[in-house]
Amino acid sequence: MEKRFNAGSLVSKTLPLTIIIVLRPLSSSLLSSPLLSSHCSPAILIVSWAGSFAEQCPFNIWSIIAAHQQQIDFALSFRTYTQQISDVISRNAPSPTMDTPMTSATPGWRPKAIVFDLLTALLDSWTLWDASTPSGSATEGRLWRLRYLELTFGAGAYVPYEGLVSNAARDVGLPEAAATTLVRDWENMAAWPETADVLQRLKQSGYRLGVVTNCSTQLGNAAARKASSEIFDVVVTAEESGFYKPVKQAYHAILTALELDARDVLFVAGSAGDVEGATNAGMKVVWHNRVGLAKKGDAVPLREARTLDDALRDFL
Repeated sequence: MEKRFNAGSLVSKTLPLTIIIVLRPLSSSLLSSPLLSSHCSPAILIVSWAGSFAEQCPFNIWSIIAAHQQQIDFALSFRTYTQQISDVISRNAPSPTMDTPMTSATPGWRPKAIVFDLLTALLDSWTLWDASTPSGSATEGRLWRLRYLELTFGAGAYVPYEGLVSNAARDVGLPEAAATTLVRDWENMAAWPETADVLQRLKQSGYRLGVVTNCSTQLGNAAARKASSEIFDVVVTAEESGFYKPVKQAYHAILTALELDARDVLFVAGSAGDVEGATNAGMKVVWHNRVGLAKKGDAVPLREARTLDDALRDFL
């Protein structure tokens, strides 16, 4: 089985769940657990329970995953446990070829403002998360980051950002020191190589620029400085708006700050959840999908590309 699957589906807080695990190679110790059962393929394991995510799971699946991470290609949480394996595979097959337009905007449409996701669309936060783990590896960092995205995207109303980071680390079996290191080294986060040039070109073209980010005010402003904060007209954090993306209130907060309607704003997403969330909030969206994350939901961006300048090429 090719190792090109992507994790990170949004977890429901109230629906039954299934955990889909793809193993590399087949782990006899993992399969021998009395809590798990194998289905459909010797390389695919499906774990489910009928309770809600808010209830206590009968086992700590994240600890199991962490303990067997060398044998696991991906672990994916689904909203219901009734999905067929064919649906699992079709939803999480490799993303379509990047750097190709997905849809077309209305001919001649020009936004009055361009709003960015910060931590993935403009900055390379993935490297910081990897470096903050005990092993300093992408194996631990990606699992932790994906669990964090599940917690954050499922939070709705704002709760302390650092707590979500810490809870995600605990859920995947990482020590509290990992979260402490992440916050301590936050200033080490770097922008993608093309970020500064793209922002300058957009500003020179007359666009108003903004950021809406899922983190605390302190960390959000520090991260914005890494992307050249003086160039932004507005920066709105989850702490300031009171909501985490992808709920509509998070996006509406920056529309209010810009005094613009959603139809006049282009949103630059860095994750699949933002593609769906910003679209639902009424904005047109392009997706800077740097690390090749899997699509979620039915929303389709105007363009999906692996670099920021290519994602925005119709507006530069």
